[in-house]
Amino acid sequence: MNNDPNWQQNSTLISITRELIGEAEKFTIGMIVYATKFESPDTVGSNSVPIYDFQTSYAYIDDVACSDSMIVWIDIGHTYIGDLECWLGWKDEPSSTYIEYKFWDRQGGSDDDIVGYIRILNFQNIHDWRLRVRDCAAGDEGEIREFSIYIG
Repeated sequence: MNNDPNWQQNSTLISITRELIGEAEKFTIGMIVYATKFESPDTVGSNSVPIYDFQTSYAYIDDVACSDSMIVWIDIGHTYIGDLECWLGWKDEPSSTYIEYKFWDRQGGSDDDIVGYIRILNFQNIHDWRLRVRDCAAGDEGEIREFSIYIG
């Protein structure tokens, strides 16, 4: 581009640029799939984490190369969301302690399911994430159906 004043009409450059954008989109989709396939001690290889009465459940996303702007997607299936407390946690690589933000505190009453996103800014140096869900009452149980990070 520096040597071609008419670079905007260069069909080869336009073709290569289109191919590069297409490959970047595939990489982004690949990162989303990678981040969606969380590993958790509670999953035992499944794609969901059970939520039992009076217990705390966890889902983890570790070693994710984060950016300045991300969206954390959360899908929790439960038939009485007023039973639940939920935290999003993060930690630096050398640390073993998560810093947490409580985003759900037993609101919603008898409504079903917590589905939505949390927009995250300026966390480019954080690579380990955790979703913690506590069921504070008896009578119904649920599952963490999805915990993923959309990068970009």
